[in-house]
Amino acid sequence: MIKGLRYAPGTERSSVPLDQAFDTKRNSLGFLRMVFAAMVLFDHAFPLGGFNHGTDPMWGWTHGQESFGGLAVAGFFVVSGYLVTRSFTESRTAVRYLWKRVLRIFPGFWVCLLVTVAVFGTIAYVFDHSTLHGYVFGHPDSPGGYLGRNALLQMNQYNIDGLLSTTPFQHSGYPQAFDGSLWTLIYEFKCYLAVAVLGVFGIFRWGRPAVLVLALALWVAQLQDVMHPSRLRGIPVIGDPNMMILGFVFCLGALLYLYRDKILLSDTMALVAAVVLVVGMR
Repeated sequence: MIKGLRYAPGTERSSVPLDQAFDTKRNSLGFLRMVFAAMVLFDHAFPLGGFNHGTDPMWGWTHGQESFGGLAVAGFFVVSGYLVTRSFTESRTAVRYLWKRVLRIFPGFWVCLLVTVAVFGTIAYVFDHSTLHGYVFGHPDSPGGYLGRNALLQMNQYNIDGLLSTTPFQHSGYPQAFDGSLWTLIYEFKCYLAVAVLGVFGIFRWGRPAVLVLALALWVAQLQDVMHPSRLRGIPVIGDPNMMILGFVFCLGALLYLYRDKILLSDTMALVAAVVLVVGMR
């Protein structure tokens, strides 16, 4: 028996719909998040430490299609799509839902920014300059700028005072960053807002197929972007490749929730999906 799933006596696992099997208090979502976080750390270790020429080995194995970190981010967004859609349907009002989403993401994000500036930034500055003099002022990418420019989730400044320029990461091709993982949060919050809009218009009550159509549209947009990379640039939402990809996998999580009474658990189909994923990436 899978931890967190409840089965009626004498009922086979593959015949149980997701809504009957999922236990809101005892499930493995926390474990999944730990696995995804570990995958992100593993992915980032290569450019940060200069290992394997700064490249996650999965990039080579998949011929440049995917990385461990990319898979992990997709996993985070699928789980989020399921839970956030559920959060909206169980909230009394859209305002209440949005307030819970703000409390979920902004306080932790702001604490992360403050700790970066107050702890890690100061350590790096002292290491480079043997003093804190000039740390707060005197640089275009100052600590204050790091806090102010990034306060609304959009990462507009990744580095502080030109630090980290002597680390292996400088050869990665990416801009110097104290916490490069934060770039996904603005996309996460945009998905929260999209859920609110769809929910206000009653899509989750009577228009479930509309979410399926939206997911298919985002998938088609990704194919179009692969075949004609510049054609969609500048168009809201689909003009941003990251928004297309992350919005699509978020929709997959939302669909799991919306069709939870139709989706049956199947070990066989899970195995088939895993094989298709591996073959497709290869």
